[in-house]
Amino acid sequence: MLPAPLGGGEPDCVSGMPGRHGNLGLLRKMLDFGSEIRREFGPRLHHHISEAQRFS
Repeated sequence: MLPAPLGGGEPDCVSGMPGRHGNLGLLRKMLDFGSEIRREFGPRLHHHISEAQRFS
């Protein structure tokens, strides 16, 4: 039988870290991804929203 990872819990699939901290890493990745999307689409999205408001 393999020894349990330090910190206990199942290892996280994404980071390979113990479960407790793995979720934090995943959350950070998602937040980074979110800010990337905002950087990429923010101005265009803002333009579409203001256009829609103008016509409503």
